[in-house]
Amino acid sequence: MIIQSRHESNGTVLALNGRLDATWADYVGNAIDAAIHQGEHRIDLDMSQVPYISSAGISLLLKYRRKLASVGGRLVVQNPNENVLSIFQLMRLTNILLDTPNSASPQSTPSATNTATQDPNDNLFVDKQGVQFAIDTLNEGAVLHCTRIGDPNHLENPSTQPNAITPVRVDHNSLCLGLGALQDQSHTDDSSRQLGEVLGLCGTCIEQPPSPTAAPDFLIAHEQLIPELLLDYGLFGQGQYSHLVRFEAGRSERRSIRLSELAAQGLEQLQCDSAAFAIIAEADSVVGASLIRSPNEPRKDSLWSHPEIRNWISFTSEQSYEKKVVLIVGLASKDPHSPFQPFLRPLTDRNPIAGHFHAAVFPYRPLSKSLNPLRDVLHELFQHNAPIQVLHLLADDRPIEGIGETELMRGRCWCAPAIHSNTAIPRIPDDQAAQRNESR
Repeated sequence: MIIQSRHESNGTVLALNGRLDATWADYVGNAIDAAIHQGEHRIDLDMSQVPYISSAGISLLLKYRRKLASVGGRLVVQNPNENVLSIFQLMRLTNILLDTPNSASPQSTPSATNTATQDPNDNLFVDKQGVQFAIDTLNEGAVLHCTRIGDPNHLENPSTQPNAITPVRVDHNSLCLGLGALQDQSHTDDSSRQLGEVLGLCGTCIEQPPSPTAAPDFLIAHEQLIPELLLDYGLFGQGQYSHLVRFEAGRSERRSIRLSELAAQGLEQLQCDSAAFAIIAEADSVVGASLIRSPNEPRKDSLWSHPEIRNWISFTSEQSYEKKVVLIVGLASKDPHSPFQPFLRPLTDRNPIAGHFHAAVFPYRPLSKSLNPLRDVLHELFQHNAPIQVLHLLADDRPIEGIGETELMRGRCWCAPAIHSNTAIPRIPDDQAAQRNESR
């Protein structure tokens, strides 16, 4: 991102050149702060050279619009690129961010609901080996229809045929994780697209760019905007959650529950062999890995070969992110013949359950005891913080050197039986795809 500043009679113009995403949001924010500290209360952002904006960028613009409005000033976007303008239009922000006659007040910006339904059933918690559980039935008989996308073996053997990039729309009934990237209409060459860990849930998509210094980026559904992920490979599910498992371990001598134990508890409660999970919890520790280089870069060997693996993947060398909030999305199965098995790995040596889980790590914030729907809890999480890391969760059960697995103190776990399907992917409508191709 390159920023050029110029002073005009009615204020300061900041001309932005580059992507306005999570990686560059703070940089742009610092430039706006510098202008404010110089006494400017009217700031125009020339975005004619900004090819892409994510929800992190949108949040930044709304934040400073409110800040300047509080002192009688104003922030206005000028000359937005066509791709950026389409995002504003889908989110119905043109009257808020652009200099139009009917510009709306900052109070009309999107926000999550703050209405909480307090938990009336705290007395229903049951102790199981030092962990308190309460089970709520949400939709009796509900399932998630899950589809396998691509082939994960390409990471093991670079000589195999590369996976075709598959676009999926993550609406409010979707769950998704794998290797991929946020849909970016300014990027037209899928073969050179940077791929990293991604997850999607209830209209929210998060990606971890493959770099040791990049911040996660995200898009959140709003109005007509439904975010999309481009998957090299992964798992995609759509449907309703049948149960909510509430758990509390932080008040006991145990202090935490392992992810593998929580998955086992979910499978037991659902009485099924395979299940999909969405978890929001306070973490005692997180164990995982993330790509630091895109796997579609030229290579001769498997990503897992030693010592080359250190050039491609960053591992947590110890239990990390103590007392952070985590959003975990994944699938677990105790069936060794499950159709999901090519995408699963053993969660631990202590039980036969295999799984595939991704986690987005957030700064600590005490979790509400509300019984709000998952969508509302997720929006509340993003309303207060942005993710700081996305990890593929692992277990390290080596006798001495092993650092264990992800452990959680308390939280909520939405789950449902996972049914294999070949038709669950919500394809982008042909008319929209044609319009995008024309715009390219």
